Amino acid sequence: MTLAEQEADARAALLGNQYHPTRFHTRLYLASPYTQGDKSKNVRKSLEMADRLMAAGYAVYAPLLTHFQDLVFPRPANDWLGLDLAWLSVSDVMFRMPGKSNGADIEEAFANRRGIPVVRSLAALDGWRSAHTILEEA
Repeated sequence: MTLAEQEADARAALLGNQYHPTRFHTRLYLASPYTQGDKSKNVRKSLEMADRLMAAGYAVYAPLLTHFQDLVFPRPANDWLGLDLAWLSVSDVMFRMPGKSNGADIEEAFANRRGIPVVRSLAALDGWRSAHTILEEA
């Protein structure tokens, strides 16, 4: 599917609020700061970015959503990291939000070892998406 087709599907889904199986084609893992600074502000920033990326047609996995589950059912940090790495391992690309994060450092190293591209800006993500779409069509 071309980038133009993905964008058209995303627009149609937004306008018609209907399910479009091709809308969420690319699995994106969203790495962001969590424990350094205000956790609730970090979660909000991550979810704002997740929403923006979903609107652009990405199937976003936002690990900071587990913040809410952990409030009700606390687990050791390694349990959450293991869950995150399981999702990262099947992602097409990792988007690294700015800010210091030991967890995101671990996730980025994991992605690099497995050849999962890591991008740090929306412009870089657009470039990756364009190159990836060209490769799919070839």
